[in-house]
Amino acid sequence: MPKKKEHRVLTRRERLERQAEHQQRQRTRNLVWVGAGVVVVAAIVAAIVLLTGANQPAPGVAVPIAGNDHVPVNSPIRFDHLPPSSGSHFAQEATYGVQDAEVPEGYWVHNLEHGAVVVLYNCADGCPDLVAQLRDAYSTFPRSAQFNTVKLVVAPYPKLQTRLAYLAWGRELLTDTYNRDELFRFYQAYLDRGPELAP
Repeated sequence: MPKKKEHRVLTRRERLERQAEHQQRQRTRNLVWVGAGVVVVAAIVAAIVLLTGANQPAPGVAVPIAGNDHVPVNSPIRFDHLPPSSGSHFAQEATYGVQDAEVPEGYWVHNLEHGAVVVLYNCADGCPDLVAQLRDAYSTFPRSAQFNTVKLVVAPYPKLQTRLAYLAWGRELLTDTYNRDELFRFYQAYLDRGPELAP
């Protein structure tokens, strides 16, 4: 009799062990399916991001590169294209931030060479509201990951034919209407993308 009881106990124990093994295999299978599903969804999202990003044109228009020679400060420089987005320039750059007075091109073209964005504006009344918005942009835009500074120069520029110009090395966007999102896209697209990287 004890042997029958032992046999029943063993059978029951084996059955429980088999059930536990089956449940473990089922859990493992479920985890594999969930993991595979996450990978597939992530791949689809990445493909959508890449495709939509690839279909968006770069902000602004290309301007022919006019060289990048350094010349002594206060040397006369002739630019074939105004406002210049490349060309000979001073060996010293403009101070980042919002400037109250006009800054000679030779300084901020050097900033462009270093992967900065320059915003120029032209209005008869000095554009106090626009300047306030541009100050806000400068204080809230992300810093360069490489140099930990907001690489944005803002200055008046009376030679503009439009109210605003956004410049990067070899790129420009001319507009009469300020749009913070548009400036942000331009800044993000060209930050640290000049031919010579420096702060």
